[in-house]
Parts: sequence; structure tokens; C-alpha cells
Amino acid sequence: MTEQSLERDRTAFAGAAGANPADVGASTDAALVHETGLEVEVRSQWTYARRRFMRHRLAVVSLVILIVIFTAGFTAPWIAPYSFEGYDINNLEVGPTLSGGHVFGTDLLGRDYFSRVLFGIRTSIHVAFIVTILAVAIGTAIGMVAGLAPRRKIRKNPISA
Repeated sequence: MTEQSLERDRTAFAGAAGANPADVGASTDAALVHETGLEVEVRSQWTYARRRFMRHRLAVVSLVILIVIFTAGFTAPWIAPYSFEGYDINNLEVGPTLSGGHVFGTDLLGRDYFSRVLFGIRTSIHVAFIVTILAVAIGTAIGMVAGLAPRRKIRKNPISA
């Protein structure tokens, strides 16, 4: 910024605060707070990120859906109506129905699809966490090697020179 724009900003701020423009540059933050009655709230980057995220409705709805799915996966042994490997010979290839207790239906062997989906969520979550941990470990190792490796000069391509 140029000196003229700084002086213009000081004059505008001082005029708004009712102070002498010459005193604005020399005043402290406490004096500015006292003069203007405005206090600046200190916020972290996490606060800004959380506020921006919460303003995005689709992101909040997606987060709620993910929380519900993760909760269903972790509580599968308690909320699944049937066991993961249990057979129901009386209900082979039954379509989705609420009256029969098979919300998503059954397969050729009489296994409940809904129970298998709930237990499948658990498996998917476990695999995702393992892959994430491995990716972070491998990426960190590669980054450390790349950061600590000595720099070599890159030669120009003799063909293009």
C-alpha cells in the first residue's frame, strides 16, 4: 500500500471514531477499542472452517448421514434383526417386506440382506481405517526421504540443447 492510501484509511477511521487523525497512528489497540467501542474477537482457523462448513447445508446433511451410517455399522450386532450368517429356510428369496421382518428381503439361502448390509458397513469402515493408516505411514516415509535426500543438479537434455 502507498503512503497516500494509508493516510486516507487513517483519516477515514479517525473520522468514524471521532478522533484526531494525527493521533490514530500513535494510538494503541486498547485505545482504539475504547474510542470506537468495537472489540475484535480472536478466532482460530478451526473456528473459521467450522463456521464455513456449518453454512453449507448439503455438507451438514451429508455429515449427519455419514454419522448415522457409521453408527449403524458400529452397532450392527445389537440392531441387526438376524445374524450375519444365519439362514431362514422358510423365507428363501423373499422380497423386501416389513411384515415378514426382512426389510431388504432375503437371498437364495434365506440370509437377511439388511443384516448383511449392516455387518458389511463394519467391514468397510475397518478396511477404510487400515488403508488410511497405511497411506499416511507410507506417504510420511516417502516425504521424509524426499525432504532429507541431497539435491542433485538437473542436467539439461542434450537433445534439446
